[in-house]
Amino acid sequence: MTRAQVLAIIGGGAGSLGSIITAFSLNAVVRELDLARKFMGVTLEAVASQSRDVPVFTGLDRRFAKATRTSVWLVWIGVLLLAAGFILQAVSLVIS
Repeated sequence: MTRAQVLAIIGGGAGSLGSIITAFSLNAVVRELDLARKFMGVTLEAVASQSRDVPVFTGLDRRFAKATRTSVWLVWIGVLLLAAGFILQAVSLVIS
């Protein structure tokens, strides 16, 4: 196996791992945004109907901040792995 093949395999693995990490870490933020969208829908329905009390949801800002805080580092790791995979693939093309 040549160096180019080894670099191509390592680059492909790093890129795949980086995309998986990025997708899973951003999933937490997307879930929180979807939850906020659903709560806004419930609030708007209550305001529009005027036949019931308007529910007040608290703590969404803390939930979103926690999801963002925990996913920031994983997103950076995923993006760096994607970039490293791209660079390794490019180097393997140049040396082959």
